[in-house]
Amino acid sequence: MTNRERAMNILHYKPVDRIPAVREGEMVTLALADVECITVLDRKVIAIDTSGKRYRLSQRLFEIEEQLPTQFFRINKSTIANGKHILRYKTKYRWHKCTSYI
Repeated sequence: MTNRERAMNILHYKPVDRIPAVREGEMVTLALADVECITVLDRKVIAIDTSGKRYRLSQRLFEIEEQLPTQFFRINKSTIANGKHILRYKTKYRWHKCTSYI
């Protein structure tokens, strides 16, 4: 993607409220309001909803991140959290590393 195309994408940015996902072999559209987090497990991008159900997403994490509304934010290299579902956030410092827990 060229810099011009990236700039045009930013100008025409429209956050989505649903994303396509697969659960038990069935294609569904998952409401982002119900998503607690989107994470990478075993090299697969997975959305986890408020009831703990897991959905496979076809896009890469950075591609999904570009489409998400502002209540979603990256908490580490492999996870994006929905701020509306976070009850507490604890950061633990160990040596020079910072590890986050939800």
